[in-house]
Amino acid sequence: MPVTSVAVSSGATLTLPPGMTLSAPSGQVIYVQSGGGLQAVGTSAGQRDVQLSNVFVRFEAGSSGQLENCAMSGWGDPSIRITDAAPTVRQCTVSGTHGGIWVDGVGLAPPAQ
Repeated sequence: MPVTSVAVSSGATLTLPPGMTLSAPSGQVIYVQSGGGLQAVGTSAGQRDVQLSNVFVRFEAGSSGQLENCAMSGWGDPSIRITDAAPTVRQCTVSGTHGGIWVDGVGLAPPAQ
């Protein structure tokens, strides 16, 4: 499914189900704003069946989410940016980008496993 940048606002959750592929012709962004959430959980680490191609994810302060069993490729510096938020990132691969995961802010636990 071709996409453009999107904002997930407070009180909303964007869910990307197993088997979903999001692709963009050039780098687009999913902005998860304060109070918003992103759930992108694939079936298994072997399948990594949630795919993001040329799509960057930014978790802003106060947002939440889970990226699990996913694959990200093609654009982003970094592909995932987390600022004063604590989403879970587990069993995802990042390839073909200038950066992987950027975490900044205060008092945060490591989000990636």
